Amino acid sequence: MESEAPSAPPVVLVTAFTADRKAILNREESPALFEAAWEACEDWTALAYVILPDHIHVLARPAHDQAPTPKRWAKAWKKEVSKAWPDKSQKPVWKLGSTESFLKQPADFDRRWQVMRQNPVRRGLVAQADEWPYQKAPQPSPTA
Repeated sequence: MESEAPSAPPVVLVTAFTADRKAILNREESPALFEAAWEACEDWTALAYVILPDHIHVLARPAHDQAPTPKRWAKAWKKEVSKAWPDKSQKPVWKLGSTESFLKQPADFDRRWQVMRQNPVRRGLVAQADEWPYQKAPQPSPTA
């Protein structure tokens, strides 16, 4: 009997919105704030993200078998970002909850990433996706 190779942990798209859809996330320090929060909440690995003025999309995967649910992970990093948020007058930063979508096929990752990175273009924030400074592309692609 042939054993199957272990499969990679699932990739999840997590989206979180600001309270009242306030356009506050596109700040110079936002990428560093989010990356520090994800590092502090080490149970998941953020693979790629796009920060828009009023919400963020992050593609992530659990770092180990005992990782909390994506919803619990999102709650944890949102709390970390809120604690570090530089403008106290903009609190609360987050709308309660988040949305999570499990990617079923390896090709879904690239499709989702392309849709995510085009969001600033569709909203008229930049002419080309590469011009948007509040994003991090997957390095290297986890589907390779």
